[in-house]
Amino acid sequence: MAQATFITIASDGGCSPNPGLGGWAFAIYDGEAVKGSELLDASGRAVEMAGTAEHSTNNIMEVTALDRALCMICSLAEAGRMSPCEIRLRLDSQYTLNAFFDWIPGWKRRGWRKADGKPVKNQELMMELDHLKAQLEEMGFSFRNDWQRGHAGDFANEHVDQMVQAAREEYLGKSKCKVGKS
Repeated sequence: MAQATFITIASDGGCSPNPGLGGWAFAIYDGEAVKGSELLDASGRAVEMAGTAEHSTNNIMEVTALDRALCMICSLAEAGRMSPCEIRLRLDSQYTLNAFFDWIPGWKRRGWRKADGKPVKNQELMMELDHLKAQLEEMGFSFRNDWQRGHAGDFANEHVDQMVQAAREEYLGKSKCKVGKS
């Protein structure tokens, strides 16, 4: 399969309750992420992944999903399995997209502090996103914001949302302890 001129990352994360048991997921599509489109192939495996965190927040899970997707793209590019192209970020998290495209440069200039002087929340994750973005841009990748309203019928957004829920349900099914508030 020839790589399209762009790829789409769909990612999502969430907790229930918030804070509480969290789940994150991503899928990387070759070209536009529409029903029936192909997930990128890496040695015969679909490039999608999901995971959980026992004690987390919605924002941490949203950022973690994008972080893991960008790590995967770095790995594929370093292995020669992906050529530089535009990466379209199809997320429903304005927090994650605003941080990635707008806020991080200002936070860095202010020593990882927000405009009000308070420390940036989730600073380690934000620093990791910044590092991955710089690494991918150095390889020749570019980025485009493709925000999607959550639960509005977008195929890719709904797919990763279902993956998040499935990861959380699988965790709960394996756990012998009740997670969350009693």
